[in-house]
Amino acid sequence: MILRQLDVARIEVSLRGRSRSLPFLLAVGAVSLFLAAQVWVVGIASSFERPSTGRLLLALDSNDPQLQHRLGQVYKDIDPAESVRCLRRATELSRYSRLYWSDLASACQLVGDMQCADQATEHL
Repeated sequence: MILRQLDVARIEVSLRGRSRSLPFLLAVGAVSLFLAAQVWVVGIASSFERPSTGRLLLALDSNDPQLQHRLGQVYKDIDPAESVRCLRRATELSRYSRLYWSDLASACQLVGDMQCADQATEHL
């Protein structure tokens, strides 16, 4: 009704012919695979336990604050200085995340950098 009032042409495409249904199914399949890959990457990004996995994911998207934050958490016990570097990068990419600033303050305290810890605490 509204389309008729706006003089918008209505286009109907039949999917009954094989020549039309195959491209449609391929397009839907491609979109589904893309979304599945995105969900898989997000799942790995939020749960990886080894720095090597985090570095591999950062090679795909180095500007992802969630990846930087998770890598900072993984490095916390292994290499505290690297943890601070990753967490600092996460706060640069996402300045309004209180979680990132809080974790940065904790990591800075762990390495004994009280100036860094104080600056991070100011953002909370």
